[in-house]
Amino acid sequence: QLWGTSWTSITLVTAGCLRYFAGFAAASFLPTFLEISFFKEKSQMLAWYGSITALAGVASSLLGGYLTQLLLPRIPAAAAWIAAVGSLCASPISYGLLFYSPSLEIAMCFFLGKVLVGECWAGPALSIAQSMVPKRGGTSGLASYLAFLTFVGTLGPLFVGALHDRGWDLGTLLFFSVTCPFLLAGLLFVSLALQNPDGFLPLQVSSKLSDDGDHEVAVDGP
Repeated sequence: QLWGTSWTSITLVTAGCLRYFAGFAAASFLPTFLEISFFKEKSQMLAWYGSITALAGVASSLLGGYLTQLLLPRIPAAAAWIAAVGSLCASPISYGLLFYSPSLEIAMCFFLGKVLVGECWAGPALSIAQSMVPKRGGTSGLASYLAFLTFVGTLGPLFVGALHDRGWDLGTLLFFSVTCPFLLAGLLFVSLALQNPDGFLPLQVSSKLSDDGDHEVAVDGP
């Protein structure tokens, strides 16, 4: 009820769900894909994967937040644009990782690029959510947003695992569960930025007394 049914809130939640779905699927099955395709020993794969994920992931998150703060005074919808650019760039890079990596070195370059550009979305998207949630119920609103995204994210590994057990190629499954959601989420973030060029305002919350004297809350989108 705190999020209402406005196009802005629906778009933000849907884009976030796609990114979480892709993120959980990649975290669960991309290491297996890399091990099968490029590594002879699992320990070697884990060292590469863990190092790139940790270092590049932190750098990407910090960069997304820094760019948002830098551009926000001049571009009110900067957070949405940064999330869009990161998601759209990560889509073809992940495609290259899955289907155009003839060697370990090229695969790791693709993977590094995917993490560097792909993880900068989270901070800007959360800042949009924070700016939209009304002061009343703000904490529960953000908690419900993150909880719902996490729930949808857990469906990613279930989707990939169930179809992989039925004989589907793992690279193809990662294309549909990672590359495609990146692209769709990026397009939704673009739509979000275009629909809100002046920035993101809190959802309008009003309270009124019902016939029996209880408070009812009505939420209208910006």
